[in-house]
Order: sequence, then C-alpha cells, then structure tokens
Amino acid sequence: MSVHVTADWHEIGSGQFFRKTELYLMEWQGTRDRSGIDLENFALVGASYGGPIAIIRDESKVTRVTVAIPPKPIISIYNATGRLISAINWDSGVLVKMGWSSSEDLICIQEDGNILVYSLFGQLKDTVHCFSGTGSKQKAYEAEIFYTMKGTGVAYLTTKQNFIVINDYKLAKTRTFHRVPGEGLFSAWAVISAKETKILAARDGCLFLIDPGHCSELKPIFSFSGADGINPPNITYISVSLNGEHLALFTDTGLLWLGAGNCETKYAEIPTSINKRPKQIVWCGKEGVLVNWDSIPTLLLVDREGQKLTFPMDSKFYLAPEIDSVRLITNSYHEIVQRVPEDTRLIFGIGSLAPGSWLLEAYKEFHQRTSKADEYIRCITNIEKAVEQCISAAGYEFHPQNQKLLMRAAHFGKLWLTKYNTESYVHMAQMLRIINAVKDYKIGIPLTFTQ
Repeated sequence: MSVHVTADWHEIGSGQFFRKTELYLMEWQGTRDRSGIDLENFALVGASYGGPIAIIRDESKVTRVTVAIPPKPIISIYNATGRLISAINWDSGVLVKMGWSSSEDLICIQEDGNILVYSLFGQLKDTVHCFSGTGSKQKAYEAEIFYTMKGTGVAYLTTKQNFIVINDYKLAKTRTFHRVPGEGLFSAWAVISAKETKILAARDGCLFLIDPGHCSELKPIFSFSGADGINPPNITYISVSLNGEHLALFTDTGLLWLGAGNCETKYAEIPTSINKRPKQIVWCGKEGVLVNWDSIPTLLLVDREGQKLTFPMDSKFYLAPEIDSVRLITNSYHEIVQRVPEDTRLIFGIGSLAPGSWLLEAYKEFHQRTSKADEYIRCITNIEKAVEQCISAAGYEFHPQNQKLLMRAAHFGKLWLTKYNTESYVHMAQMLRIINAVKDYKIGIPLTFTQ
C-alpha cells in the first residue's frame, strides 16, 4: 500500500506547494542508561548532500554538566540518523567557526586563524596556518566557510574589521579584501562565491559589495524605510543562496527582503513582526527561504512571491542547506523541506488532468481488474509523456512504496507504446536502488535524486 503522497504538502500562494517530510527518527534521543541530546545546549553544523552532523557544546550558554554535556568541549560527529561516528576532544584554541568541506572533512577555525582539519572518524588530517603573512596582531573575530569550483574556502572578519579570504584552504593563500570606508563594527556579512568570490557586508544601514580591489555600495530598495521614511533600516542578517544568485536580508525592524544577488531586482519584502536577529536564514534551493529564531519555537517559510508558511516546532532545531532543499534537524527527528517538484504536483495534485495522473489512475484500476482502466487510458492524449512524468515523479519520492507505484504505472503505460526507448526507465530504476540503499538507517545518507 502506498503512503499518502500529499499528507505532508503545504500550499503556499496559488497552486504552489512545499512539503516537510520526515526522514529519520534520531537515534540520539536517549535510552535508559544514556540521556539524549538536547540541541538547546549545542551548536550544530550539517554537511551537504545528506552528509554527517557535527555538534559541540554551545559556550555562550551556561549549562549543567551531565553525561550528555561533559565539562570539556567535545565535538561529536553523527550520521543523519543520529548514530555516533566519532568524537574529538577539543583542547586547542578558541573555536570561532566549525563546518564541513566539500570532501566531508570537518573544518575547525580558531581565533588565531589556524584551520584544523579532521576526518569523518575524528582523526586530525592537517593544520593550516593562515595569518602568518597578514599581520601577527590580527585575530579572527568571525569566519565563514564557503564552496567554490576550486574547493572549500574560508573567509575571515578580523578584529580590525578587515576581510581576509582563502579560496582553497588547502593552499592557504590568503587575500586581503578592499577595506570598507568608515569605522564601526559590521552588523552582518556573507560570502558570494559564484564566478568570483566577493563579500557582502552591512554597517550603519549601508550594504557594501567587496572584492580584493574594489568596494562599492549597493542600495536595495526597501518599501518600509526608517521612522522618517528616508533612512534605510540596519541589516542584521545576510543570506546568499548556494548558487550565489539570490539574496535575503533581515533588518532590525523585522523586515525580510528577498531579491537578486546584485540587489537590482526585488522579489518580495515581508514584515515578520519579529525584530530579533534570526539564528539562521537559509535558502531552500532557489524557491524561498527558511528562517530560524533561537528563542522562538517557530519555523518560517517565505517564497519568492512573499507568501508565508509557519511551522510550530516542539524543540530547538537547526537547518542544513542543500542545493534543492533544506534538512531540518531536531532533538527527535530529521526532516527535509523542499518545494514539491512539478511532475509530482501534476500527478498527485487534486483535480489534476495531467497525462501522468490519468496513467496512474488507469494502473490502479487495472490492478483492481476494473473496466475503468480502459476509460482512463483513453483520456490520455500523450501516453509517452505520461510515462515520462511517472518516471520523473518516482525519482522525487522518499518512500519506496510510492516509488514502486509510479514505476509500475510507467511500466503499464509502456505497454501501449509501439516504440519506446527504455533507457530513462532503466536508469531511474538503478538510481532508486542506490538512493534507497544509502538512505537506509544503517548508512544514513538521505540523498535526493537531484543531488
């Protein structure tokens, strides 16, 4: 029996849907002899492409020492199901940033600028010294990890408010970016790593685009300015999509601004009624953003049209961005949020007249040995397109029962075609075997077909 496909769909706008699908129950929930992980006390980073999860005690919070929260910092590495892979006793310098490289090595950036690289199994692979030629008095105030065509890069904001960038941490070749005129601390910044690496930085209501040789001011159009209608609001969070083409800005007045990466085009501007700076703003592919506030048990989804969805949450959670979705990790479960793919919407949408929808209904009736199967087949104007839609939709399903249903419907549709190239059908069947195998609890890599 198939799992009801549309049970986790949520409509946003007119005819557009996002889905929030459970992938796993987390094994770190705890047992009788071991207390579970409470993300309220930890900082978490997830690797892309369904990769591992690393957590460490949040030093900014006063916590009670327990079995799950040791007195000394320990970096614990888990797979996507919450199964412990390895642990690292952190006895080095002040940890400024932690993240994953494109090859799934854990990158730990210290206050002195040094980068410690650990394997998935907690073994120290390399120590990269980065600030040796940039002035010994500089320290890393903040840092960001980003991905380029050359590998994994690191960007530093130093205590002197300078930006230092390494496009590939393995080479340790630093570049100091152009200094932003004026004084004061930056309220937010982010890295754009499309064709060239650039930095967006905000200060005193101004937004700057910075590279090694230039610094220019960008002027995103805000419909709601300051109290006098003239002064722009102060930007407190900047989020760039993984492809570098889309931008999200959050202001101290609670406005969420969505637009193109160059700020020349505005998609939407949404008042959230929450002035507090978010803990995370993450792009869900290129379709919208998810917003996570630290002290508010709510997940906000906003698409590029400005339509909103709100999901109440029962515990603290973290977001891990993917190229086509966002993984959501809580104390108890691991979910994925993504826009419903077009072929899936056409087949399973209420009242759909798409060829794939007719073919699926025809197969169900044929399986039940009723005469309606022939009636539904006659309603299909393009059987080849119906077969391709069912094959495509099968690749986007997470439950094997639904995958089998769609593939069997596609196989049924092939019988009505005199000439059909089965290459796409065979390729999808092979890909689904791989996806389901690595998604198994014992392995815990929830890849999507797009990834």
